[in-house]
Amino acid sequence: MYKKVLGMGMIFALCMTVALSVYAQTGNTGKKVEPTIQVQAFSNLRVRHCDDGLESEKLTIQNFLTLDGDENKTLCNVFINDSDFDITVKYAYVEASIWNSWKPNCSINGGKFASLISTPEPTSFTIPAKSNIVRKDKMFLPPGMSEGIIRGCLWYGVESIKWVEDKRVQMFKIENRKVVLYEVLIWWVANIQNAVSLEAQKSNVFITNKNIKVTVNTGWWLVVSATVKNSGNVDQIVNLTGEVRNFLGFEKIFSIKDKKIGPFQTVELPIDISNIPSYKWIFDVKMAISYAPSLSFEGFNLSEDVLKWGSFYETGKFFLFSRYAVAALAVVLLILWSIIKSIIPRKKQA
Repeated sequence: MYKKVLGMGMIFALCMTVALSVYAQTGNTGKKVEPTIQVQAFSNLRVRHCDDGLESEKLTIQNFLTLDGDENKTLCNVFINDSDFDITVKYAYVEASIWNSWKPNCSINGGKFASLISTPEPTSFTIPAKSNIVRKDKMFLPPGMSEGIIRGCLWYGVESIKWVEDKRVQMFKIENRKVVLYEVLIWWVANIQNAVSLEAQKSNVFITNKNIKVTVNTGWWLVVSATVKNSGNVDQIVNLTGEVRNFLGFEKIFSIKDKKIGPFQTVELPIDISNIPSYKWIFDVKMAISYAPSLSFEGFNLSEDVLKWGSFYETGKFFLFSRYAVAALAVVLLILWSIIKSIIPRKKQA
């Protein structure tokens, strides 16, 4: 039975659908753009699976996978631009079905197949002329999805072109896209995995808590951040509140609300802290971070375990060096020493 399914998957994966609309439109200068620019860019853009390596003989247009409830896999895709122009590419994962003729039908919407994929990097990026860029996305099994075969497409297309006269040629007024296909055999249902943690970070100033990152940029611009890692298989909605203060009355309250972090993603949450006192010195920082699973997807049989939530509470002290404060302290110490010296009686000489 498995061999039969595998054979069907190989036939399915070897298919590739190309939809191309060529048109002329107005650029930024108001002149007509020749359609050959779009044709060259689109015709010379391709995606290949690179799960076995980047050597040309190892690149494929087929991908048949099995997925268990307790594992995740990395999808390697190389985007190749053989045209003479820098092009901005956009891609997405969507659900697919097979017609009676075994031709694939890729949906416009993501559907359940898109719920299998976590894309840690932006899905729109620029590829220089005659070069390629590798993207690696995570595939995992969301909780509640039933066993069986799920088919999907990675569709990709040209969003814009930067051509020889440095003008942008927009492409998505009429959508152009190509697709490569996936077929995934799911062995068993995944359990809910809530696994959220804070990652230790390196600051460029001294701080007592490594889970809080403090950086000072040029011009004494202060940034405080926390890095949240979602190792589970459901989206997490993260909220962060905190404050920076010192013993002289300075106080700065900050917050980040409803930040979504996808499965198997690590995200840094930075906060800009302005108007730090010029005397700097020692500051206290506090952070309260809460997280809860997101229930935005539909069509799954979810248990009450998905409602679990958690929180972190972090405190620390950091030190900012100020020459003015050091000079003022030196003056104060010098005055104190002068006072003490005048009070202490001198020994009489024999």
